[in-house]
Amino acid sequence: MLRSIGKRGVPVRDVPARVELLKSGIDLVTTSFVWGFPFESLQDLVDTLSLIAVLLKNGAVAPLHLLSALPRSPLTRSHGDLRRFDPNLLPDISAAPMSPEVVSLIEESRDVFSSFYFFDHPTFPLKLKTVRHFLKRKASRIR
Repeated sequence: MLRSIGKRGVPVRDVPARVELLKSGIDLVTTSFVWGFPFESLQDLVDTLSLIAVLLKNGAVAPLHLLSALPRSPLTRSHGDLRRFDPNLLPDISAAPMSPEVVSLIEESRDVFSSFYFFDHPTFPLKLKTVRHFLKRKASRIR
C-alpha cells in the first residue's frame, strides 16, 4: 500500500493538502508518478491512480510514467532479467512510430536505450490494462 511519498516520506493522506497549499502561491503545480515496479502490487497501483485522480481534480498536473531503470541501477541489478522492450510501449520521450531499423538498434543496444525497456513481471499485463483504463477515463473527462 502506498504510504508515503518522496525521500522525506510525506504521508499520502497529506499530499492533497500540501498540493493545495502550493497552489495558493503557485499557478501550476506539477507532480510526477512512476508505475511498473516489479514488486508493486496491483493495490499499490490503484492507490497511486486514486491519488492522481484527487490531485487532477484539485487542478494539479500529474503525469504518470512507466518505470525504466538505468542499466547499472540497483533495481536493474536485482531485476534486470525482467527487462523487456515492446515498440508498442513507447517511453514518454518518443511518441512516433519506430522503423524496423530503429527497433533493431534499440534491441541491440539495451544499455544505451534503457529508457525503452520496462520490467515485465506476472502482474504487468493487468497493471497495464488498469493504467490504460484510467488514462482513457481521464481523457474522456477532459473532452
